[in-house]
Amino acid sequence: MCFLILIFITNVKSIKSSSVVVIGHRGASGYLPEHTLSAKALAYGQGVDYIEQDVVLSKDNVPIVIHDIYLDEISNVASQYPTRNRSDGRFYAIDFTVAEIKTLRASERFSHQTGKPIYPKRFPLNQSIFHLVTLVEELEFITGLNKANIDNNKQVGVYVEIKESSYHRNENRSNFSEIVLDILRKYNYTKRTDKIFLQCFDLEELQRIRLQLQSDLKLVGLLPDNKHRSIYSKTDYTYWRSDVGIEDMSTFVDGIGPHYSLLYEQGNTLEPSKLYNDVRKNNLFIHPYTFRNDADLKPFATFDVMLEFFIDKLKVDGLFTDHPDKKRFNDISRVARPLVIGHRGTAYLPELTLASQSMAYAYGADIIEIDVCLSRDNQLIVIHDIYLDGVSNVAEIFPNRNHSNGFHYVIDFDLAELRRLSIRERFIPFNGTQVFPLRFPSNTNISFHLSTLNETIELLLGLNRATRQRRQLLIEIKKPEYHFKYNKSISSIVLATLNAYNLIQPTDPVILQTFHIEELMHIRRNLGSKLRLFALMTWNRINESSSDYDFYRSEEGIRNLSNIVQALAPNHEFVVNYDSNGTILGVTNLTKWAHQYGLAVYPYTFRQDLFPGKSFEQLIAYFWDTVKVDGFITDHPN
Repeated sequence: MCFLILIFITNVKSIKSSSVVVIGHRGASGYLPEHTLSAKALAYGQGVDYIEQDVVLSKDNVPIVIHDIYLDEISNVASQYPTRNRSDGRFYAIDFTVAEIKTLRASERFSHQTGKPIYPKRFPLNQSIFHLVTLVEELEFITGLNKANIDNNKQVGVYVEIKESSYHRNENRSNFSEIVLDILRKYNYTKRTDKIFLQCFDLEELQRIRLQLQSDLKLVGLLPDNKHRSIYSKTDYTYWRSDVGIEDMSTFVDGIGPHYSLLYEQGNTLEPSKLYNDVRKNNLFIHPYTFRNDADLKPFATFDVMLEFFIDKLKVDGLFTDHPDKKRFNDISRVARPLVIGHRGTAYLPELTLASQSMAYAYGADIIEIDVCLSRDNQLIVIHDIYLDGVSNVAEIFPNRNHSNGFHYVIDFDLAELRRLSIRERFIPFNGTQVFPLRFPSNTNISFHLSTLNETIELLLGLNRATRQRRQLLIEIKKPEYHFKYNKSISSIVLATLNAYNLIQPTDPVILQTFHIEELMHIRRNLGSKLRLFALMTWNRINESSSDYDFYRSEEGIRNLSNIVQALAPNHEFVVNYDSNGTILGVTNLTKWAHQYGLAVYPYTFRQDLFPGKSFEQLIAYFWDTVKVDGFITDHPN
C-alpha cells in the first residue's frame, strides 16, 4: 500500500472573516510562552493584524518586552540571581541590565509563590528554550517579517503598551514614555496612519503623551475591571469610566481598550453597557481584552458564543486574544491537499530558529524539517551545514577558530560556545551578501540563537499539546560519514535522544532522513529503529556519501529501498525533466515506480522567491495534479 498521506482542510469562518482587528495578546500566548519571538512568529502566521508589546525599563533604561515589572513569573531569574530580589521577595526588571536579562530563560507563566503554571494545559513549563527581547528587537522582527511577506500582501502592525508609568516615575524614570517614543520614531512610527497603536492604563500619561509630547500616534486608553487594577496606579477609573470622563478622554485618545466585562450588562439577556454606549457616542473605537479559550467564559457558554456576541452584536472594532487562530463557525466541507513539509521552518525568518519553526507550525506545515550536526561535546545542534559561517556571526565572536579553508566547523565548538552566537538570515560567507535578498534582513539587532534537537522536540511536543494537534518533525541526519571521521556515530546519538522522549514507534510524530542511503540501512537493520525513514536523493557528482543515486533512482533501486524506507525525498529535478531554460518537458518514472512499491514521494526544495508571479502556484499545481507527488518540501509552507 502506498505511504500516501492526504490532509483534509476544513473550510471555516474564522475571526478574520469579519472586519474586526485581531490583536495577538503577548503574541500567540495561548500556545507558546508569552512575549517570546516564537510566540510572536506563531501569532504572525496565524493571521493577526497587530502583535502586542508590553514594555518596561531595564536598569540601563532599555525597554524590554515583558508583561509585568517582575521577572519571577516568566523566567528562571530566581535560580540565576537568587540574591537579587527586593524585600518583598520579588525580582524587578528595573534592577537588571539588559545583558543580565538576556541570560535568562523565558517560560510559560507560573506562580512565583507555588511554581505551578497559571494555565496548566498550555505549553509545559521548562521545556525548549526561549528568551526575553527588547522593544528594538521586536520592532525589527516584525519589520523583517513584513518585508519577507510583502508578496503575500501581509503587513502586521505593532500594539505597544507603556507599563506601569507611576511605578517608573517612583523609580526616577519619569522619561519612560520619551524613551519609548524615541525608539518608535527611529523605526518610522510617528503618525496616526502608521500601523501602530500606543496604549496605557495611566490615562494621565496618555494625556501627557498627546498634549505635552505632541505624539500623533493612535492612542488607546486602557480601562481595567475592578479586580485587576494595578497596585501602583493612581488613576481614578471611576471618573474615566463615567460619561464625563469618556468625553474628556476623547480629546486625547482615539479609542479605548476595556476589560471585556465592562461592555455588557447582564439581565435576562446581555445588553450593551452604559460605558459601551458612551464610548460610541464619542466616536471612539473599542478594542476589549483579553479573549482566552481556556479561561472562565461565564456568562458565555463557549468561546465561539463569546466571540459572536462581541463581534456580531456589539460590533467591537478589535479584540485582544491569546488564541488568534480560534474559529467561530464550523463547516463540514473538505478538500484534499498534499502533505506540506516546512523546509528548515519557513523562508520568512532565519532558517531553523525556533521562531522559524513556530511560524511554519502556524502556517499549517504538517511536518517541520530540521537538520542536525554534532558539536564537540556531542550535543545535537539544529543547523543545516557542518560549518557555522553563512548563518551566524561566528567569524566575529571566534575569529581565530577557523580551518585553513576559512570555515568554522560546528564540531570544533561546544554547546556553551555555540550559545554565544547570533543566527542570521543566510548570507554568503566572507562577503556578507544575503543569499535571498527579499527575505528577512540579515543585518538586524535581533538575537536569534541555535537550538538543540532536544529543544526542537520540546517545542513541537509542547505546541502539539497546547494546540491539540499532531504535527510532525522530520530530522535530517547530516553527513554521517563526516562524523565517522571524528569517531562519532551521529545516528546512534539521534536515536538515543529520541528514545529519551519515548519517540520510538512508526506512529510517533518523528521521521528520520539522510542522503546517506547506507546509513538508513544501518539505522533500520543494525540499530533496530522502527521509526519512519525517508531517503534523500541528489546527484552523484555532488554527493559526499558513498550512495549511488543513479542506482537508487532506478526501478531496481527503488524496489530495494522499499524494504527500508517509507518515502523518497528527491530533488524535484529527478521527478520531472527540464530543458536548459527550466521548462518542464515531462515526467520521469521515479514517482510511478515509488508508488508501485508503496513509497510516497516528497520532492525538495520548492521556493516561491525563485518563481515570480503565478509560476510558483503553477509549478505546485503541476507536481500535484500531473506528476502526482504526495507532498512538498518547501520554504513557503503557507
